[in-house]
Amino acid sequence: MKRRVTIQTIAARAAVHFTTVAEALKNGPRVKPATRERIQALARQMGYVPDPMLSALSAYRKAIKPPIYHETLAWVTTHPIRDGWRRDFGTFRDGAAERAAELGFRLEDFWAKQPGMTSREASRQLFSRGIRGLLIAPLFAARGHLSLEWDRFSSVALGYTLTKPRMNAVSTTHYRAVITSMRRLKAAGHRRIGWVSCSIVDERTDRLWISGFLSDQGLDALQSESLFSFRAFEPKAFLAWYHRFLPDAIVTSCLDANAVEFVDLLRARGCRIPGDLSVAVVNLQKESDLSGVIEPNFLLGRTAVDLVARMLQTGEHGVPERPLLQLIDGSWNEGATIDRRHRRTQAIAAKRRGKSISPPQKSSIDMG
Repeated sequence: MKRRVTIQTIAARAAVHFTTVAEALKNGPRVKPATRERIQALARQMGYVPDPMLSALSAYRKAIKPPIYHETLAWVTTHPIRDGWRRDFGTFRDGAAERAAELGFRLEDFWAKQPGMTSREASRQLFSRGIRGLLIAPLFAARGHLSLEWDRFSSVALGYTLTKPRMNAVSTTHYRAVITSMRRLKAAGHRRIGWVSCSIVDERTDRLWISGFLSDQGLDALQSESLFSFRAFEPKAFLAWYHRFLPDAIVTSCLDANAVEFVDLLRARGCRIPGDLSVAVVNLQKESDLSGVIEPNFLLGRTAVDLVARMLQTGEHGVPERPLLQLIDGSWNEGATIDRRHRRTQAIAAKRRGKSISPPQKSSIDMG
């Protein structure tokens, strides 16, 4: 029986300590590049394969032991003011901080856009603090750029806003959230479904929400004027669109507050929700009376830490040649804005033609 190649046997052949071999095999930065490459080549030549049972035992021992502090990770933000990210992205950070503590890391905030901060100075400050792992919070602007000395760090972005450079990232399944909402509405008997969105929010998600709607509805969506998008919510324009299209259901990617605003607007004018109209929100931030998909932001923060921890362990740093995108489904919130009664489309359409909300004379549709 062929004797198993171990870290100790590689160390004996390479004339180094076994801890040097272990560090080199996981691309540890404490081993000189030339030594690391020599040891890795020797391991391949000798046919070294990690023992899965020992790996499982090591993982078990780590799981049952209290976490030992390893190092600090940075939560990198780019908003114009230091804490401008907290309202929309605080849940991401809460999840990241919890998981970091479980793994023995500490999470520190780092404001990359503070006055006078250059990319070189930001990189120097991070590295001087011994920080090697970065969590890039969703950027302030859609399709944003961020300059750092990336080769020094293992980095993971949250969401789609960081487009240059393309880094490993975690996000939710925006496209699937729309498809799920559409299927729920159709199962409830709805056929005349409209789309309402905030174009600024859609831009931050690579327009995956509107892609889901158009994929489900096809060219009919454009021909029937079922799309309404805004940058700043305008009640008159929204009501004009509603009167013109007369949907029996709306799918929306508006933030919770905007969704509540137009729901309240319609209810104040005699529209029953649900009843006359059903509403599904594809990006809810928490459980509420609104029906729709709750984004898994807390879990996304935890997952980002798991990914950056693995990258640190295996020595992955810099800008990846082929970035990894890890996606997590949201969860359905039943809420109270979808009519669950199965109704005949023709009957409800006839009813709606006899009852509509009076709109203003002029309107505009902003596709963003």
